[in-house]
Amino acid sequence: MSTRRNKMIVWGSFFSALIAGLFGAVLIWGPWTLGRAEARGSETPPFDKSAGSESTIAVKTVRPKLNNQQFVRSITQPAYIRGFFQAEIMARVAGPVKYIDKNIGDLVKEGEVLVELDVPDLFAEVAQKAALVKQAEQEARSAQAFVGVVEAAKKAAKETIDEKRSDVDRTAAFTKYKESELRRFNILVERKAATEDLIDEHIKDLESATASWKSAQIAVNTAMANFEEFDAKLAAARVDVEVKKARIDVAKADLAHSQAMLDFAKIRAPFDGMIAARKVDPGDFVQNASTGHPMPVLSLNRTNVVTAVMWVPEKEAPYVTKKTEAVLRMDALGDKEIKAKVTRQANCLDAEKGRDMRIEIDLDNKDGLLKPGMYGSMKLILQRFDKAHLVPSGAVFERNGKTYIFEVRDEVAALVPVHVQFEDGIEAKIIKLVRQISQKTGEPETVTLELSGNEEIIRSGQGEIADGQRVRSHLVEW
Repeated sequence: MSTRRNKMIVWGSFFSALIAGLFGAVLIWGPWTLGRAEARGSETPPFDKSAGSESTIAVKTVRPKLNNQQFVRSITQPAYIRGFFQAEIMARVAGPVKYIDKNIGDLVKEGEVLVELDVPDLFAEVAQKAALVKQAEQEARSAQAFVGVVEAAKKAAKETIDEKRSDVDRTAAFTKYKESELRRFNILVERKAATEDLIDEHIKDLESATASWKSAQIAVNTAMANFEEFDAKLAAARVDVEVKKARIDVAKADLAHSQAMLDFAKIRAPFDGMIAARKVDPGDFVQNASTGHPMPVLSLNRTNVVTAVMWVPEKEAPYVTKKTEAVLRMDALGDKEIKAKVTRQANCLDAEKGRDMRIEIDLDNKDGLLKPGMYGSMKLILQRFDKAHLVPSGAVFERNGKTYIFEVRDEVAALVPVHVQFEDGIEAKIIKLVRQISQKTGEPETVTLELSGNEEIIRSGQGEIADGQRVRSHLVEW
C-alpha cells in the first residue's frame, strides 16, 4: 500500500510540474508572439499608395491666414560706431615739437595748425634754394643779352656781304674799263699814233684791276662765311637762353620742394573733427613717418557724421541693397532707436569674418550723441510682404531636398511643390510652383502662384501621407 501510494505521489508531482511548465510557456510565448506581430505591423507603411483608395487617414487642415500688417524678413546683428573719417596724424619731417596746443576732446577745423616742429635746417635750405632761383634768373638775362649782341653782329655781317658785293661790281666795271682802254691803245700803236711803252703801262693797270676784282669776290665769300658763323652763334645763344630758363624752372621746383618740406613742419588738420588721442608734448622729437619708425602725433575723428558698421551673414547678403531700411540701437542709449538706410555695402564676403559682408550707414551726428566706439545692434528689414497669405511653418516640409505642402482637394491629399520666401519658425510666406504649358512656346514651364486663402492645407503629420491619399479632413483655426 505504501509503495502504491508513493507511486501515485510521484506521478502526481510529475503531472503538476508538466501543467505548470505548459502554463509558464503560454505566459512567455504569448507576449513574445504578440510583440513580433506588433513589430511587423510597425514596419509596414501606414499607407500603401497602390491601396490609396482603400485607406483613409484623418488629418487636421488649415486655411492660409491673411496678414493685414506687414510680414517682414529681418536680421539683427551686432554693430558699432566709427568716425566718418579716422586719421592717425603723423609728421612728414623730423624734428622736436615746438608747439602743440590741442588735447583730447578739442574740436578742430580743416587746415588748422595742430602741431609745429622746430626745423631751422629747412629754413636755411629754403633760403639757399631761393638764392639759386635768383642766380638762374640772372644767368638767363645774361644769355638773353648775349643773343642781342650776336643778332647785331649777324646783321653787321650781312651788311658787309652787301658791301663786298658792291666792291665786286665796282672792280668788275673798272676791269672792263681797263680792257677797253688797252684795246684803244693797241689800235693807236698800230696806227703809229702812240708808242708801245704806253701799252705795257695799260697792261699793268688791267692786271691790277683784275686782281682787285678777284680780291673783291674773295671778300664776299669771307663776309658770307662770317654771316653764317654769326647765324650759328645766334642759334646757339638762343638755345642757351632756353637752357637758362629751364634751369630757372628747375631751381623754382627745387625751391617749391624745400618750401613744401618746411610747410610740413606745421601739421594741419586734414578735416573737421575732434582730437581722440594726443601722443606728444613740446620738446618730444618726432621722426619722419616716410623714413620708417612712424609714430602718430595725434588721432583725429570726424564726429559730425559717423558710420555704423555691421556684418551681414552670407545667407542674408543677397537681400541687402542701398534702399534697405535699418534700425540701430546702441547699448549706451537705452531704448532709443535710430532709423536710416544702408549707405554702402562691400558686395563681397570676407573669408576672415566668417564669409560675412560688411555694410555701412552714415549718420548725422551734429548733436554729438553718437560716440565712435559705441556698441549695439542693428536690425535690417530685408523684405516686406504686404497683406500676405501665411501658413503655419509646420505645414511646409521637405522630401528629397524639395519643399512641399499637402493640399486637400475633394478629400484627396495633393502634393504641391512650393517656394518658401520667408519663414520665422511660426509662420511662413510661400508661393506655389505650378507646371503648365506656355502659350508662347508650347513647352512645359513652371510658374509661381500666390495663395488665394481658400486652400485647405494639411497642418502636420505629412510623413504618414502619400500623394493621392484619401483623407478625412478636420478644419481647425490657428
